Amino acid sequence: MAKKRVLGVVGMGHVGAHVAYALAIQGIADELVLVDQNEQKLASEVQDLRDAVAYMPHRVTVRGGDFSDLGVCDVIVNSVGKIDLLRGTHDRVTEMDFTIPAVRGYAEKIKASGFDGVLINITNPCDIVTRGFLQICGLNIGFFDFCRFAFRFKQQVHLRYLAAHIPHIG
Repeated sequence: MAKKRVLGVVGMGHVGAHVAYALAIQGIADELVLVDQNEQKLASEVQDLRDAVAYMPHRVTVRGGDFSDLGVCDVIVNSVGKIDLLRGTHDRVTEMDFTIPAVRGYAEKIKASGFDGVLINITNPCDIVTRGFLQICGLNIGFFDFCRFAFRFKQQVHLRYLAAHIPHIG
């Protein structure tokens, strides 16, 4: 029996919700573990995804969780942010005042969960937040060119090399 492919998404705002939906509809994961500090928002996103996957040709289990549940994940996508900080400015560095303390608040919890997979950070400013994860958790974060990243990601979630497409933006 093949290993269950479990992916986590931290932050169920606009971007995190779209990431979770994209992962669900592509059939990349057997299980999605969603985490957000706003329990009502988390419950709503979990229910929306459960409703959506009912009509998909593949099965995806979707559940809400907390940081301790992320230890079973092969891949975690960090998408925490506060979009309101960008109103009036489009400087992504503005988000740093929110995202760095947020990451400091939960990075140790991810480490304590036993997580030993691939962390994909899409939280702005990406380079600073990724460095913060590396320093706080001592996670094995490597820098790959895109082809190597795609190969490693597909290998981590046990997909054949050409079985999925990973869009690259930026």
